[in-house]
Amino acid sequence: MKEKEKLTAEIEAKLVVVDEMIAGLKQRAKEDKHIDSATEKRIAELTHKRNEVHGKLEALQQSDENTWETLKSELHDYLDDIDKQQRESWSYMK
Repeated sequence: MKEKEKLTAEIEAKLVVVDEMIAGLKQRAKEDKHIDSATEKRIAELTHKRNEVHGKLEALQQSDENTWETLKSELHDYLDDIDKQQRESWSYMK
């Protein structure tokens, strides 16, 4: 498997985890009746970033070997941001 294909599979797997995390945050907020504007904003930001990653992933899949390295870096930056926001969201809701 080429490096680009491996990265695509890795990002797709991470998107599944992000989707589960967003659903978990929504469920926890609903159960705890802890949906305030800050929680809604956090969930919306995570969803937006997730959608941006998905868009970049589609661009990566269609990119040629010369341009995919740039997208690779951008994807990793987005995923790092999502991980950071995820930790902040869970700690906020404790």
